[in-house]
Amino acid sequence: HARFVADVGGFDAFYNELGEVALADIGAECTTHAGQVTRCAAVNIGFAGAADADLNVFERAAVDSADHEHALSTEVARQLALQMCYEDTIRVADLKTRSQRTGAIREQVGAIPGQPVREVEYFHPRFEEFCDTLPAFLGGPLLRSTLARRFLSRLFRKGRTISTTGITGFFMLHMIAKLRRVRRSTWRYREHRAFISDWLDRVAANAGDNYDYGLSIARCIEIVRGYGDTHKRGKDRYLAMIDATSAGRSADTVRRLHKAALADEHGDTFKEVLEKMGASA
Repeated sequence: HARFVADVGGFDAFYNELGEVALADIGAECTTHAGQVTRCAAVNIGFAGAADADLNVFERAAVDSADHEHALSTEVARQLALQMCYEDTIRVADLKTRSQRTGAIREQVGAIPGQPVREVEYFHPRFEEFCDTLPAFLGGPLLRSTLARRFLSRLFRKGRTISTTGITGFFMLHMIAKLRRVRRSTWRYREHRAFISDWLDRVAANAGDNYDYGLSIARCIEIVRGYGDTHKRGKDRYLAMIDATSAGRSADTVRRLHKAALADEHGDTFKEVLEKMGASA
């Protein structure tokens, strides 16, 4: 699998480059128990050192086998890889300043060689995203501070446009993207790693005696993706889904909620399904 990670710079590497092909290969080639498959995914994205304790817990659970064609192992490897490629301000800045993006935009607008094209990007980071980018010892307390939120939130009320074809705009985003080297020290990294660990523990704890339910939990985390409000909505729906199904542990219910969560951006379908179950979003 080393061919999938030649350009990995930390675990934030390539959401698109990894893609479904690489993930399918992980599942196809690693037909061993869950711990080995998930570790394979972690090594591929440079996350292994930080996530090793979580993966060992999953491995010791030994909840997968050839009897199920390693469906759980494959799904955990796929979703783990995607969660380790989470998006934050640093990741977005990196994507916005890549030369491939400029080439793609020029192709989309039909620019001829040598023709100037001005690229203007829209950004609207919230106070939460600002705190996420800070070192963990600063970001956490600042995010919990009512006083800090009251005064600093004013700076993030409106979005802004940045020209990435201008020196100032490009340099600013380029410097933010450079922070990927210290990304593991940020508040967002700490929070998201804890979130991944909780998900792995939950899958391992349930799959032993209710394999189908554990598999559905492993799969439904895919609704937690994106950046800013999109990520918050996905995480809120995932947690609501877990709360609504933890008692009955029905895989069919998880799959129904999973489908509803993906049905529309505002979550109306998801709320409707939850209400029918007697729960709330």
